[in-house]
Amino acid sequence: MHDAQQLQSIQHAREVEELRERISSQDAGIQQLQDEMVWLVNFIHEADQETSLNSERIIQLMTENKEKDEKIMNLDLETSLKSESIIKLGDANLKNDKKLIDLETRLMIIDLDDHRS
Repeated sequence: MHDAQQLQSIQHAREVEELRERISSQDAGIQQLQDEMVWLVNFIHEADQETSLNSERIIQLMTENKEKDEKIMNLDLETSLKSESIIKLGDANLKNDKKLIDLETRLMIIDLDDHRS
């Protein structure tokens, strides 16, 4: 019976050792998963920061575009006003040209009358 107890004790010791090895292996697996989770959390945090920076940059670019659009609209308005002024000046020049032609015509008539007399 003593041999049976010894054999059972050895077998029990082997089972305990196998359980310890399995537990150790599982602990290593758990540690690896925890390390991967830490890496993943850090990666997500960095991605969130990058996304936040990108969002801020997009907002900044949109603001700059809005300011540029406003400048373009102001320049368009100025151009339109200057075009109107140019058209008015052109109309005034035409009227002055007509007056000048009328005056030159009168002078020519006067000169002709003077030469006849």
